[in-house]
Amino acid sequence: MPEESLQSLMREAIFWKPLLYTSIGMFVITILLIFISPFLAAMMSFAILTLWSRIPAMLTRFTKDLDVGDFFSVMIAINLGGFEGAAFGTLSLWFSRIFSTVEPFEATIEDSIAFLIWVPVMPFFFDLWGGNTIFTMYTFTILRHTTHTLLAF
Repeated sequence: MPEESLQSLMREAIFWKPLLYTSIGMFVITILLIFISPFLAAMMSFAILTLWSRIPAMLTRFTKDLDVGDFFSVMIAINLGGFEGAAFGTLSLWFSRIFSTVEPFEATIEDSIAFLIWVPVMPFFFDLWGGNTIFTMYTFTILRHTTHTLLAF
């Protein structure tokens, strides 16, 4: 019974055809960008992976940490800059909402605020932890969920 319930939720809550067409378009753009700018092709690949991991993660608040968008955002912040990482994370949050109506609007706003506050300072924590990516991600997750809790009041 629970499997049928989850499957019907996924069928009803996710706009699969637009997601598929958008993903194919993004993949074609990635292939074309390989020849123009491998860096932009890599960013587009990250965006595709983030999109496809975020859609199922939007189904409940408990599956939110399953998406890889936070990881890519923090890694972009560490390697390119805090603003770039925050922009990637926030844009991926809002772009993925196009393909599902399940996540409450307030949750996306709270997540966006958390990303805009904490992703830019992750390079500091990365240095503080001696270049340890795992501790940096733990720090981001704790700060992100603390922000959610504070904004929920």
